[in-house]
Amino acid sequence: MHEIDAAGMAVTFDAVARAADVSRSWLYTQPDLRAEIERLQAEQQRASADPVPALQQAL
Repeated sequence: MHEIDAAGMAVTFDAVARAADVSRSWLYTQPDLRAEIERLQAEQQRASADPVPALQQAL
């Protein structure tokens, strides 16, 4: 999961399942993994919703 996030890719159940060679349905049954995936998704969503103000952008 963290490797996917660090690579700048979207953290999705599908991406994590493919990387770990497990099924998506199995991930949904694992409370700790599910919570971490959902936390990373929310973090990525917040980051994309807060664009850099124009005055702080590189020229």
